[in-house]
Order: sequence, then C-alpha cells, then structure tokens
Amino acid sequence: MVPWGERLGYRYKKPRWAILAKVADTAFLPLGRLIQANASRNMCSKSFERILVIRLDHIGDLLCSFPAIRALRRRFADARISLLVGPWCYELSKLNTDVDEIIVYRAPWFDRHSTNKNPFTLLGTLLIGARMLRQRRFDVAIDLRGDLRNILLMALSCIPVRVGYSDVGCGFMLTHPLRRNRWEHETHRALAVVKALGCEGEAEIKLDIPNSALRSVSTLLQKDGIADASLLIMVHPFGGNRAKWWTSDSVVRICKYLHEALGASIILTGANEERPKIESIKLSSGSAVMNLAGKLSLQELIALIALVDGVITTDTCTMHFAAALGTPQVVLFSSQVHPVEWAPIQGEHVLLHFPPACAGCELPTCPLPNHPCMSAIKVEHVIDALEKLMPLMLERAEKRKVVLPTLS
Repeated sequence: MVPWGERLGYRYKKPRWAILAKVADTAFLPLGRLIQANASRNMCSKSFERILVIRLDHIGDLLCSFPAIRALRRRFADARISLLVGPWCYELSKLNTDVDEIIVYRAPWFDRHSTNKNPFTLLGTLLIGARMLRQRRFDVAIDLRGDLRNILLMALSCIPVRVGYSDVGCGFMLTHPLRRNRWEHETHRALAVVKALGCEGEAEIKLDIPNSALRSVSTLLQKDGIADASLLIMVHPFGGNRAKWWTSDSVVRICKYLHEALGASIILTGANEERPKIESIKLSSGSAVMNLAGKLSLQELIALIALVDGVITTDTCTMHFAAALGTPQVVLFSSQVHPVEWAPIQGEHVLLHFPPACAGCELPTCPLPNHPCMSAIKVEHVIDALEKLMPLMLERAEKRKVVLPTLS
C-alpha cells in the first residue's frame, strides 16, 4: 500500500504532515512561481562566486554526497565552495579537497544525542544559523538532502538561489525546486540536485586517507601483535540507530567462527557509548578479539578499514567507507531503509537483507520485541558470504603483510 505522503507527492508517512505540506504549497504557489521566475531572470547567466552546500545529517549521508561536490567543483572551478555540516561530520569533511571552507552548525533535528525537541529551540537555532549565513553573502545554497528545516534555513538566510528537493513541503521557497526519485541511490539523488545548476559527474565515491592516520593504525596493530595475522577482519555490529544493530549473540558466534575456523584476528569497532557492550562481546568471543570501540578518530577508522582484509558491518557509515576504499565486506542490512537507496554503490560486497512486513519503517529503534529484520540475518548467512569473498580477502592479507611494516 502506497503511504499517504507519497500519494500526495511528499515524503511524509503521516497523513497530517503530507496534507499540511500540500495545503501550504498550494496556497503559496503564486509566490513560488514569482520567486522562481525572478531567480531565472536574474541568475541564469550569473557565475557563482560563493556556493554553500548543506549536508547537516550524518557521516554516511555526507560521504554519498562527495561525487556531487566534485561535480560542483568541476563546473565552478573558481568559486569558493563552503560546506555546512554537523560537528560529527567535521573530520570527514576535511578529507574533501573540493571544499574551500567547512562551516560547523549543530542542527538539533539531526543531533542523535539531543533530547531538546522544543519548537522554540528549533526556531532559535534556525535564526542563529540564518544570521551567520547571511553575513557570508552566498550566491547560491544547495540542500543535498531535501529537508524542510534546511529549506527554511536557506530562505531565512536570504540566499538568492536556493536549490533542493521540494517533496518535504515549502517548495515555494526554493528557486530551483526538484522532485526526488524515491527508488534511486542517495549518491545519484545528490548528483541530481547539482545537475539543476549544470553540473555533471560520476557516481563514484573517492576517499584519500592522511598518511598520519595510516601510520597511527599501523603502529596500533603492530603493538597489539596482529599486524601479521593470517587474516584480519573488522566487525562493526552496531550503528547510529538501534534499528540497525545485529544481535550480540550472533556477533559472538561469528567472532568465534572467524578465529576457530579461519584463524583470523578480529577487530571490533563502534562508538564510545557502545564500548561496554562490545567489551562484553569481546570477553565472550575469546582472546583473538581486539576492542577498538571509541578508541579511534574517524580518520583512523577509515584507515583501519583500508588496511584490514575484510569487513562485516551493518548498514552504517563503515559500509560506505569500505565501498569507497574497495575493502571486501559483508553487509548486515536492516530494513529500516531500502537497499536501492543506501546499499554500497561500489566495491566487492555481499548484501544480507531479509525484509519483513514492516520494511521501510525508517524508525531509529525497532518497537518489535524480536527485531525481525536483524534477527533474520543468521550466522550461517554470514559464513556463506565470507566464503564468497575469501579469495579477495586472502589476496589482501598477503599485501597487508608487506605494506603495514612500511607505514610505521
């Protein structure tokens, strides 16, 4: 059954939000046409000097936007491109050489640790952000996600050209409103936004790792005595949303299999708040497991993914990093979102995805007691996937034993 929001042309699942968005857009349609006509008349031949790219959501979302930013740089080679991100994306932003300036703005609506949902706080944050952006006098703002609050931020900032998806409401505030393709990968959707400004690009994510991060991780692995392991596997069992977490019992079982059947050394990774849970998994898995949860910077985590032989991960940022770096991976894909939109877009991988009736819920935490989409992924499925990737992982292991000593 098609959700109410999609029937009306909006992303919202709840009918009331879709209806409100439709009423507002219909009421202000004449204003929207006036805004768009004025922008077309004044800006069609303008060479943009100051470009703002907005990506306030999370790490994987930003990484999927790198090709779009590269396309912008290619089209506007002499422009100053500023990237507006949350503080959690700052380290990743520094790896993008197509960006001239990183502006950090903590949007509470994307802050997973924020508990303040007061609408007055939201309005205050928008006004503060708008005042800061207004002072910079941008020529164009590009919202790569498509979010109502981002649209309001662009409009309040008085930026002349505003590009983004209009299926979240307030499309009349955009000078270049676009319609989202629901069944398209996020990387392609970001590219479609910049295409409205004449930018063309390939959907390939490229990622350069600082030598300092590679050296730091190499030293860490050699100090722990696993740099020359016959097989080195990184396991990232959790993620930003609890709806993506694999069961702890399954993680323990796969770690034991990796060590006992394959002779592998295992590195467990995760956020700092997940460290106690991952430490419990380590203690239950045996001596061949290293717990690096909360111990690595983001750039060091990326370096680790580049150096290991294979990755087992949920559908979170580590999945996108492994894809960008070409590291073979087994992806434990929840049904919170659809793989057409968020699966790895490149690299060798095996995707494990068993959608239940509630697939596509987009809920951060599963309300069902047995968490059907993740409990359906069995250890046996992961073992079969590892067997398919084993030739590639063994080939990487031989290269790792040569490369790692040269990095320290």
